[in-house]
Amino acid sequence: MDIEKNSIARLLWHRASEFVGKYRLETPKLPHFSWQVAVNYQIDGLLKALEKIATSFHPFKVSISGLGIFPGVQPILYLTIVRDATLNKIHEMVWEECSNYGIDLSPYYASDRWIPHITLVYNQLSPFLLSSIMEEIASESWEGEILIDSLAIAYQIGDDSGISHSLTFNPGIK
Repeated sequence: MDIEKNSIARLLWHRASEFVGKYRLETPKLPHFSWQVAVNYQIDGLLKALEKIATSFHPFKVSISGLGIFPGVQPILYLTIVRDATLNKIHEMVWEECSNYGIDLSPYYASDRWIPHITLVYNQLSPFLLSSIMEEIASESWEGEILIDSLAIAYQIGDDSGISHSLTFNPGIK
């Protein structure tokens, strides 16, 4: 998802950043949703698998349907992405094609547990602070569509994070 190319994504992200910024919290540097997460990957094999997937699909839209919370000692606040046939098909293909290249895959991203989402705040919230934020933003509309036009390999090493590779979906596929 290239947030710079997508006005709805940019608007939602800007609004969310403003809300959480009032509480001196930071949104992630890179707005995204994850298909699969692992401790490490064998990159050459992963790239070949992702190229196969990217050339098999055209850009598509996902619907954002509101806010969600993953509970815990430090809750996670996120924008909920609605699962649909296209999203599920790509996710299934990612798992089939990419799982052999990952080390210690997170079970939370397996098909039966996957909740596609765009994280707004993590590792910064107490339940008390979350309730204050939710009181303020719960009445807002957090709905929209976002164009998904690529797959990317993101990394996080300590405090450093970013995109190492990006593969554009095939615009010619219908």
